[in-house]
Amino acid sequence: MVQNTPANRKHKDSFFTKLFSEPKRLVGAYNAISTTNYPLDTPIEINTLENVFYLDRYNDVSFIIDGRGVVLIEHQSTVNPNIAMRLWIYLGKIYDKLIKKEDIYSTQLIKFPRPELIVLYDGLDEQPDETNLMLSDSFFDKEVRKNGWVDASVRVLNINKGHNSEIVQGSPDLNGYVFLANEIRQNRKTGLELKEAINKAILACKEQNVLTDFLEKYGGEVIDMLHSKWDLDEYVTVVKRDAELRGGQKKAASAAIKALEKGMSIEDAADISGLSIEEVEALVMG
Repeated sequence: MVQNTPANRKHKDSFFTKLFSEPKRLVGAYNAISTTNYPLDTPIEINTLENVFYLDRYNDVSFIIDGRGVVLIEHQSTVNPNIAMRLWIYLGKIYDKLIKKEDIYSTQLIKFPRPELIVLYDGLDEQPDETNLMLSDSFFDKEVRKNGWVDASVRVLNINKGHNSEIVQGSPDLNGYVFLANEIRQNRKTGLELKEAINKAILACKEQNVLTDFLEKYGGEVIDMLHSKWDLDEYVTVVKRDAELRGGQKKAASAAIKALEKGMSIEDAADISGLSIEEVEALVMG
């Protein structure tokens, strides 16, 4: 049996989450993504789920803006075809917190905020500028729409440098995040060790007046957050490419086991090995 230690997903995603947990930054990013024009001091209710996860994947940012919409924004460095189902589950948990239990059984219609599901992707795999993922893509039978049909749409935006420039540049903080990420990657390509690559990228941000207030506020904590994120991202890339090069069910199983032993989730182990979630679960059960 494989010992699957839950990965520290909260820490991996904490730089992005911390950056956009500040209301003004979040409103600015949302304006850029959704072409809205809310003043930066627009009241919002941040209701990000803490310590709630599905297959070790944490929700990044969730909030209600203008009292009308629940917006879930996920940040991802790996392509995940199951994100619609994940966000659907998150959404249910958020509504469960928002709506009083006794109101569910009321004879009056309950009004609740309209959901909006957004994913920001900055991984290494080539992706189009925008993709629309449907919950129904996961259904066994998705062709016949009958009464009671349920679906959900997730907007996936590639925010890597050179993609969706108008959106990214529409938010100084989102643009700053992309600038920092690109600097780290370029520094790594020159052969710098990860910590040195991060330090050099942070210095470049300060020289270009990018995210300076945030970087100064959190200091060394930023380095730890970024190191955790890139260390895991690079591990995923190496193991995934190794599995693709070697091929075969046995090699795929080996790649999945290594990922699980590293502390990654069943879902991520399936993604990088090419196995199905069920096959990885079978490895866990032994």
